[in-house]
Parts: sequence; structure tokens; C-alpha cells
Amino acid sequence: AGGTYLGIVEKIPYLKELGVNCIELLPIMEFNETEWNAKNLVGRKLSQYWGYSTVNFFSPMNRYALEAGELTAADEFRLMVRQLHAVGIEVLLDVVFNHTAEMGENGMPPGFYGMKALANDTYYIRSPEGKYMDFTGCGNTVNVNNPIVAEWFHKAILYWVHEMGVDGFRFDLAAAMCRDPQGQPMKNPPAIERITKDPSLRDTKFIAEAWDCAGLYLVGNFPHYGTWSEWNGVYRDSCRSFIRGAPGAKRDFASRLCGSADLYSNGRK
Repeated sequence: AGGTYLGIVEKIPYLKELGVNCIELLPIMEFNETEWNAKNLVGRKLSQYWGYSTVNFFSPMNRYALEAGELTAADEFRLMVRQLHAVGIEVLLDVVFNHTAEMGENGMPPGFYGMKALANDTYYIRSPEGKYMDFTGCGNTVNVNNPIVAEWFHKAILYWVHEMGVDGFRFDLAAAMCRDPQGQPMKNPPAIERITKDPSLRDTKFIAEAWDCAGLYLVGNFPHYGTWSEWNGVYRDSCRSFIRGAPGAKRDFASRLCGSADLYSNGRK
């Protein structure tokens, strides 16, 4: 059952032997695995299994399910989560709410998946000329701080926590989710604030990849509300410099190794 939800269940004894207490899955919401036309050396079409082109934000990916007997992909996912929880292992999801599989101007036509057909100017950040504003490098940017889209986003998070049982999320390009409907950075983005202050999500872990592909870099400045953690990109870059033996890298590396107090003091994580 390799490469499936139940395959993870089979690996639980191994994970426990390693001392693992939490796993994070790459995107498992239903995504477009056929978006690329690439082929291997013998001409076989390759599948996009990276997962960052979400089609349906309320469905676990079918290809990762055995669907044995009467079990659906959702059933198998919930079973995996229950079995991991039974031995003290939490489940985090890498999630992609900054863009969708519908791409941009030259992507799939309206209606191919849904958001473009339902309400193009509601679900996507668009310029006054009607062009998709691309802060994600993927052709479009979800207009997550539009009130309607913020509610949809909130309900998706609630679904994965309360119905599917996950413990937290790592948000891909989370800085893009801090932009207003005109694409400008917001100090207090409503969508982020909404899920953070929901009392039913008080024990849920939120982790931000605190940058986007258009220069909005919020490492150390993400609107955390005392709850969010961040991917520390400065730590990553400092480690690379230290390993390369770059001049003057030792002092900064020591600071990063000790928790980056310059970035994450005063309640930051």
C-alpha cells in the first residue's frame, strides 16, 4: 500500500521506532495531476504528484486511496489520522490557499474547475484591466481577504480539523494571503485573523511560509496574533552561508541556532 493513506498506517511502527511525534504531508487535497505535458525518456507521460495545483479544497486526493471495499478516500484518510493519533503522532497538512489549478490568462478556460466560472472577480485578485495579478508564480492569486472568499477559506479549515481530524497546517506562500483585493499588503488580513480567533481552532497549529513570489517577505513580521509560527527563511539562508564557509557567517549562524531572537522575541515563534 505504498504511496497511500493506509500505507502510512503500515509505517507507524517504523515512525515510532524513529521517535516521530508529528508528520507533515505534502498537499493531499484533490489536485490536477495532469497539468504538465512532460514525458520521460521512453515517451511515457509524467504525472504531477507534487500537489500544489489544488482543484477541490474539501476532498482528499483519490490517487492516494486504495478504496478497498466500501471505504472512500475520505474514510481512509480519517482512518490514517485516527491510527496516528492513537500512538501519539500528530498530523499536519501542507496546504495551498494562495492560488488554484486554474492558472492565469493562458490557463484553463472559465468553468474548467469552477472559481473562474462562479465569480472570477470575487475569488481572484485582478487588476482594474481584468488581468490576473500573479503574486504566487502560478498565474493567479486567490482573493482570500474578500469577505466571501474568507468565509470559504474558514470553512475549509474547519472541515479539515473537525471532520478529518488534522492537527494543523503549513500554509504555502502565506504572505500572498496577507494581500487585499487590490493586491496591497495588509497589516491585519481578515482571513488570517478569522481562523486564528476562532475558539474551535484554539488548539490548531498554524505555520506560515511567510513570503510570496512578488517580494512580500514577512519573516519575523507575519501577523501572528500570538499563535502562528513561521518557516524561518533567514535560518535557512544562514545555514547555507555557514556550510559554504562564507566570511563572517559564524556569528549569524549562532544567532539562528539559538532561536533568532532578533526576529521572534515578544511572543513570536
